[in-house]
Amino acid sequence: MFKTLRKKTLILVLVSIVTICGLFLFFNDYKINKRKQQSISNSFLDPSLQVFQNGRNFDSYVSKESDGFSVAIEQVIEDYLEWSEYPPDSRPLLESHHDILSPMQISVSNQSLPVLENGKVIESGYSCTFQPEYHTVTESLSMRVFLSCNQVGKIEKEKLKLVSTEIIGKAGNRSIYPPSIDGNDSGIEGDDNPRDLLYTFRFTPRLTDWGDFYITTKFQILSDKKNYLYFLTHHFFSSPVAPAKFTGKFDDYTKDGSLFIDFEINVIEKGRYTIEANLLTNQDEPIAYARKNQKLEQGKQTVTLMFFGKAILNRRESGPYKITFLRGELNTDVIQEDLLLKSPNEVDRILKSIHDDRPKKKVIPFYTGPIETKVYSLSEFSGKHYDSEEKRTRLSELNLIKNNLVP
Repeated sequence: MFKTLRKKTLILVLVSIVTICGLFLFFNDYKINKRKQQSISNSFLDPSLQVFQNGRNFDSYVSKESDGFSVAIEQVIEDYLEWSEYPPDSRPLLESHHDILSPMQISVSNQSLPVLENGKVIESGYSCTFQPEYHTVTESLSMRVFLSCNQVGKIEKEKLKLVSTEIIGKAGNRSIYPPSIDGNDSGIEGDDNPRDLLYTFRFTPRLTDWGDFYITTKFQILSDKKNYLYFLTHHFFSSPVAPAKFTGKFDDYTKDGSLFIDFEINVIEKGRYTIEANLLTNQDEPIAYARKNQKLEQGKQTVTLMFFGKAILNRRESGPYKITFLRGELNTDVIQEDLLLKSPNEVDRILKSIHDDRPKKKVIPFYTGPIETKVYSLSEFSGKHYDSEEKRTRLSELNLIKNNLVP
């Protein structure tokens, strides 16, 4: 099944066919979805992507005398123009971008614990939080997962009886069975404070524990008079062998009205990497996010991130600036981009031999040391809109669609 899906995916990429029905459905939905967006220019998602999700064969478009379609495609163009004031890989960063500002952890909400009683699902009156310390455990780290429960409407934690814990990993279609782990509230095995009713489960990955891991704990709440057995499951990613490491060396400078920062990285495993970082003011206010997708060879080398000048001017704060959460990952997907350059027969042969038995990435340990730039004045940054050949091509494609839809 995996081979068939992969083959279909490559066929879609290579053939690139757009159906007009799908385009019309997108335009009808677009006006509704657009109203839900607070700011197109501050969004990380290119608003024109859905138009091209199935390809770019413009001969498949037909003309329609419909004001609805006319307004929609014009709105897409207007939104793309606003969004593309900034480069795709250097975007403004706002306080509302929680996942970008705190990328090491995904917060879990307190969830209720329904139970089955006499064939009906009812609320137990209890709720719990099952929170991993990080969303990814990298080289030299252990993963701690914290469990606490309370009665609904109360903040006091409940005493629990931990019955059993299971952890299983998935790497493609392959399963991983690490040694079992036990939770405790005794101040051991990663538990910070004994008897604080915050139960801690610690997972230290083996070198082979590379993949998506699911931890399930079964427990009872001692104040529950019905003695129900509850269970909760959560997921995290384990990447115990670093493909590269940041050395902590960097250099920053301005060029063409933007801020550039060169980061030294020691690459252990060559391949295509994505490197990311956040730029903040000296008062920890968010300014911009930058990303770089680049092939890297083994050894020490430099990766350059650009923080676009217009985003810095928007904040109206002079430097020095702070870099936080310098991070990255290696693309380890079983199908790499070089495959598309081969002949159809070679592609077919390779697809037949592929086994989906590994994750799609290896994660570089987060660099947590301080990084502060030189002093800069606002006059060194440009407020010009982003421009590139890619942007001009996309606008030409959108206008071609508009001209084909409306005679």
